[in-house]
Amino acid sequence: MAILILSLISFVTTVIGLWYISEKKSIGFVYFTVSLITQAIIFYSINNNLLVVQMLVLIGFNIYNFFKWRKDENIRN
Repeated sequence: MAILILSLISFVTTVIGLWYISEKKSIGFVYFTVSLITQAIIFYSINNNLLVVQMLVLIGFNIYNFFKWRKDENIRN
């Protein structure tokens, strides 16, 4: 049951996050990071360490992209 709830949270935050990013709103990166953390918890709970590492790498890239995106936005404005 907990995995189902976490999966729903992950799905909803992924959709919201990607929609905000498409609308050029930086809050989307926060939502997407929450989604990735939720997925990492799911994968950890089912003992799939490779996918946990993948989620950690994606979280790192999401944070990197946030700062790069913000820097590029400052240059354009």
